[in-house]
Amino acid sequence: MPFRLIGTASVALKELVGTQSRSLPYKLVPLLNERGLETGATIDLVCSIRIALDGEEDEGDENMPDGGSGSLPTGGPSGTRETQLARRISKGKKNRRVLSNKPQDFQIRVRIIEGRQLSGNNIKPVVKVHICGQTHRTRIKRGNNPFFDEMFFYNVHMTPSDLFDETISIRVYDSYSLRADSLMGEFKIDIGYVYDEPGHTVMRKWLLLNDPEDANSSPKGYLKVSMFVLGTGDEPPVENRERDNENDDVETNLLLPAGIVLRWVTFVLKIYRAEDIPQMDDAFSQTVKEIFGAEADKKNLVDPFVEVCFAGRKVCTNIIEKNANPEWNQLVNLQIKFPSMCEKIRLTVYDWDRLTRNDVVGTTYLSLSKIAASGGEVEVNTGETEVGFLPTFGPCYLNLYGSPREYTGFPDPYDELNSGKGEGVAYRGRILVELATLLDSKPLTKKIEMIPSDDVLVVEKYQRRRQYSLCAVFHSATMLQDIGEAIQFEVSIGNYGNKFDTTCKPLASTTQYSRAVFDGNYYYYLPWASIKPVVTLTSYWEDISHRLDPLNLILAMVEKLQTNIAALKSGIQAKMSENQLVEMWLKLIDELMEDLSKEFPHLEGKHNVTVLDTQIRKLRLKSLSQIQEAAAKMRNEATDVKATITEIEDWLEKLIQLSEEYPQDKNNGIKIPVQLRINFWLGLSAVEKKFNSFAEGTFSVFAEMYENQALMFGKWGTSGLVGRHKFSDVTGKIKLKREYFLPPKGWEWEGEWFVDPERSLLTEADAGHTEFTDEVYQNESRYPGGEWKAAEESYTDVNGEKAAPPSEITCPPGWIWDDDAWVYDINRAVDEKGWEYGITVPPDNKPKSWGAAEKMYHTHRRRRLVRKRRKDPNQTTSSRGADTSTDDGDKPSEKGKDSATHVFGANTPIVSCYFDMCVTFSFCALSDPYAHVSFLHRSKTTEIIHSTLNPTWDQTVIFDEIEIYGDPQTVALNPPHVVVELFDSDQVGKDEFLGRTSCSPMVKLNPDVDISPKLLWYPVINGGKACGDVLLAAELILSEKGSTNLPILPSQRAPNLYMVPQGIRPVVQLTAIEILAWGLRNMKNYQMASVTSPSLIVECGGEMVESVVIKNLKKTPNFPGSVLFMKVLLPKEELYTPSLVLKVIDHRQFGRKPVVGQCTIDVLERFRCDPYTTKEDVAPQMKVSLLSAAPRRDVIIEVEDTQPLLTAQEEEIVDWWSKFYASIGDTEKCGQYLQKGYDTIKVYNCELENVPDFKGLTDFCDTFKLYRGKSEENDDPTVVGELKGSFRIYALPDDPTVPAPPRQFRELPDSGPQECLIRIYIARALDLQPQDNNGLVTWIHHVLQNELLSSSSVK
Repeated sequence: MPFRLIGTASVALKELVGTQSRSLPYKLVPLLNERGLETGATIDLVCSIRIALDGEEDEGDENMPDGGSGSLPTGGPSGTRETQLARRISKGKKNRRVLSNKPQDFQIRVRIIEGRQLSGNNIKPVVKVHICGQTHRTRIKRGNNPFFDEMFFYNVHMTPSDLFDETISIRVYDSYSLRADSLMGEFKIDIGYVYDEPGHTVMRKWLLLNDPEDANSSPKGYLKVSMFVLGTGDEPPVENRERDNENDDVETNLLLPAGIVLRWVTFVLKIYRAEDIPQMDDAFSQTVKEIFGAEADKKNLVDPFVEVCFAGRKVCTNIIEKNANPEWNQLVNLQIKFPSMCEKIRLTVYDWDRLTRNDVVGTTYLSLSKIAASGGEVEVNTGETEVGFLPTFGPCYLNLYGSPREYTGFPDPYDELNSGKGEGVAYRGRILVELATLLDSKPLTKKIEMIPSDDVLVVEKYQRRRQYSLCAVFHSATMLQDIGEAIQFEVSIGNYGNKFDTTCKPLASTTQYSRAVFDGNYYYYLPWASIKPVVTLTSYWEDISHRLDPLNLILAMVEKLQTNIAALKSGIQAKMSENQLVEMWLKLIDELMEDLSKEFPHLEGKHNVTVLDTQIRKLRLKSLSQIQEAAAKMRNEATDVKATITEIEDWLEKLIQLSEEYPQDKNNGIKIPVQLRINFWLGLSAVEKKFNSFAEGTFSVFAEMYENQALMFGKWGTSGLVGRHKFSDVTGKIKLKREYFLPPKGWEWEGEWFVDPERSLLTEADAGHTEFTDEVYQNESRYPGGEWKAAEESYTDVNGEKAAPPSEITCPPGWIWDDDAWVYDINRAVDEKGWEYGITVPPDNKPKSWGAAEKMYHTHRRRRLVRKRRKDPNQTTSSRGADTSTDDGDKPSEKGKDSATHVFGANTPIVSCYFDMCVTFSFCALSDPYAHVSFLHRSKTTEIIHSTLNPTWDQTVIFDEIEIYGDPQTVALNPPHVVVELFDSDQVGKDEFLGRTSCSPMVKLNPDVDISPKLLWYPVINGGKACGDVLLAAELILSEKGSTNLPILPSQRAPNLYMVPQGIRPVVQLTAIEILAWGLRNMKNYQMASVTSPSLIVECGGEMVESVVIKNLKKTPNFPGSVLFMKVLLPKEELYTPSLVLKVIDHRQFGRKPVVGQCTIDVLERFRCDPYTTKEDVAPQMKVSLLSAAPRRDVIIEVEDTQPLLTAQEEEIVDWWSKFYASIGDTEKCGQYLQKGYDTIKVYNCELENVPDFKGLTDFCDTFKLYRGKSEENDDPTVVGELKGSFRIYALPDDPTVPAPPRQFRELPDSGPQECLIRIYIARALDLQPQDNNGLVTWIHHVLQNELLSSSSVK
């Protein structure tokens, strides 16, 4: 008996699930018809929920296909969950609502959200989803953890039984790979499985990707998706589209492909102890003790515990109160399915607080990919032991880094650093942990338990300490910003050397205080001259040389290989000869094979070797052996140098992976606070003689104390000192006497105490400046309401101290006055005569504030007199005269017989390094906005190039007589870096920082050798992102005293502005650039107004040409004059060719001409042509002349009457639709069309612009995207319009008498508007998304005709 649908009703079960009741009544629920409209009828019903107990059989199991005896998975801690899942899958078909067996409309939606841990290096993944013969793909992303968030729709019309047997195939490909094996991983799932889920939806689940040809291979990554299967009238559930954080429980949201089974494993994390935890709490009693001068024990004001977080699960250890070095000795059991999609185990040390929230002390991570290997990294077919291993770590310490350690009692502004967000700036302790992985499916009894005492004793051998010495020699401190106070540098390793930490004894860990001196241009530097400060530390650590030695070996390979690859790429870009490239390539391969053949350090005899050390060594040896074999094979078989670059870069990537430790995020700031040149040495104190063998200079050790005096009644003396002792340390708080200083054992005093002022205090305020302004303040006073008279001290400085009158101030030697006389400064908050007014408040005798308006109660006024002076160009004074130095102090000199890294006890010494050898260099920086060029303590600024993002400076920056202390050979091996910082000059506000780059100069110890540096492109970095390139070369030339063999200065373009010399400057040639500026399309508004009157500006190589203005862009989008011509001097080498910049400006009212769009063309090679060669592509006039030809006269052709092509009967069965269906291969709908042998048409399944044969429908014009504004990270640049046009670039003859080559753009069609008739035939539509409840689409189309369009818009 047939059934007829009366109505349907939907009820929400959310209230039933969220209540304690097992049933819920629903009354007067309206019934809806097939169209989703109310029928007027209602229904009452009661819904109940029944939870099956463990082992309980559901009713109706006997109706299962296998008779109820189907096998269910057992065991494991979540066996109940798996049992229920298996039952639900096996009963899925039975529980489906009754669907008609007729073909129906279904829509399948798949949202690809994100991927994690995709396999491969330097990949660009793309996801392809295939359902029922239809395939969609995502946009291409970059990296191993891409974020897609794209939705695909699949509309099908088929029977439910056939649909549910279809599969959803999701594949991830590496679009960057050109090889056939670019498939990275696959996941397949039945559509019926998705339909059986609640709401016919699989919501935000993780899919495990595997190799379809090898089910036993390791996971290839994870993909997060949502899938919907919707029938007629179904509404998809609302999806929460917020990105999940790391606390989500991903294990329960993981779907496995068929045949893949994850094993239950247990991570056993043993947490032994921590040390050096900083103070986190305040205590009132401790503060009171400090007030009364008592000792305060703050080192234990912390209550630490550890939180372990992995895969959304958190476990915490016990709280150890009042202990900065706690011992937990607890193990944490984490039972998960392995391999897990979660990458990191997070360990966070908290300080427990009774009243407020717990404070984060520090955070560290255990990255599973760094402490485990699947074995697939090395392709080994020798049958040897597999190199893969499960996660293992320790026993070993993990360091905690975060905000500065100093406790203030106020909220920490850098608290986020303690949570692992960004790179920590200070050491905050370390924690001793051990990780082991057990293949065990037994359910857990305890998540956390105590470690047996025997295991605690075993780990003691891993904590054996040895004495280490750290020595740092500071060679220079440059590129300092304007700092008013004296500064010093501190070097610390752990807590050793941290002067704010009282738990460690004092060490010589800081340099002397020194004030910065201006470098004459932009930056400041510390004037250390030949006496370099030295920092020495003694610390105690575990011996991990067996880990550092192989790491340093691989890092040396990486550095050398990177240098050789960069040189080879530069040679390819510069189009060197094949022989030269082969020579460079052989050098690269031979040096790599030589490095790989070196013996790897052994682990035998090391007392603290862990399992991870052994496994990593085995993995490294296998990988290095594989690279060595591949390099030998390539050397013998390779024929094309360029084709080998990709494989060599793969080797480099492997080596970098083998040298990875535990990296943290790098935050590249805008400013460099200081650039330091330091020599470090770290080693066992027992072998510190090795340091003395290669150390430069003579080391001397000083003891110091400071004599303090106060000014009282106009005299300096010790009476009146408040808070300071007569002799003290640098802070003035610790009382010292000469007899307190005793030389350590084995040392003796070299001389008596002597006064050694810090150098920068001996410098004048004008040191380093070429222009300087002297100032003095004129003061007057009065009684309130009286007459102004000269004050008691008529002339003072800005602080009110007595100063000489202007008539007595003379110009210093080497300077000349720039102004004829002293003038009062009115460019301040003063009246028209320069006076500012104030009033004294007792007990002060000077006003503390000044105002520009005079009041009756004012008693004091002053005005600033200034006079400018500048360096006398006829007199040369060495800038190095500023290198003499600080505070008045007495320092005894002691020179020891032992090494400089000896420990001196509580009285920390000052160690200095004297350099007897001083060599003078001349430095030249060559480059192609404005830029600050810095080298050591000198900097200069280039000229400003206005209104361009592609400046060409053509400038040589020269620094004369730079003194670098040390051996010239050592300087040549490791020269100081050149730093170039680019700025955008702003007349109103502060100049904007554009980016920074650095390079090593070429060192010439013999100026007579004819070797020139080579210009190379260096990336400009801003905020960690590349934002351009700068063409730069630098050379450092040794200048011996009295020698005159330095290179001749290049020619000057302006005073003190030198051009790039010949031999380094690229060889240029006069070049013609023809621009076909056809028109503009799709221009977007700029500043809320439409673009109406644009013109085009073309810039290249410092030349510029502008097109005619389009009067009305909306009416006529093409340029009246289409062809522009410009002559430019362009380099012959394509490597040095500047960019071609296209700017569109809009001519607006009041003379405003804003840039509304811009395009930069970096590669010009494709536009180069031979002007004398006549080709269709080069000379488009033949192609376009037909468009501009005059209309022909009418031609009458007489055709004889013949029989019609189709009979009347055939016309009824063969029409246009028959031809269309026959062309797409639909034989059922085309009838007898194919049998009759009629012609078919070509139907493309994509846009015609994407068909390769049609070349994007460009015709004689190319389309250039115009951009505007700054794009954020991972965002596409904003496209604001398109330029239709093209270019032709060709060389012009050097001889002006030779006639110029023929022009390339000739006989162009009329660019004016033409009336066209456009006919649009709408045949059919695909994949329209339904908006009605019945699942159907009602659509209307419009026919466009008789539109007035430009000729180039018609295709």
